[in-house]
Amino acid sequence: MRSENTLVGTPLYMAPETFLRLEYSSASDLWAISVVVCDLHSHLLPWLVNENMTPEEIGQVIALQEPVKPSGMADAV
Repeated sequence: MRSENTLVGTPLYMAPETFLRLEYSSASDLWAISVVVCDLHSHLLPWLVNENMTPEEIGQVIALQEPVKPSGMADAV
C-alpha cells in the first residue's frame, strides 16, 4: 500500500505540483511529456540539475526555478 506522502515517479520529469504535494492532473502528465520532448530534442533538461542531487534537491529546483529553454530550441509559434 502506498502512503499519501510518497512521491512516485522519475524526479527529473515530475511536475512542480507533485513536489509541492498539490493536486495531480492531466496537466502534470503534459508537463512530463514536455520535459521528455525537450530532453530528446536538445539532450538537455530545462533546469540545472545533476545526477548527484537527491530527489528532494531536484524537486526544489523544479518547484522553485523557472525552466530555461535550451539553446537551439525554437520559440513558441
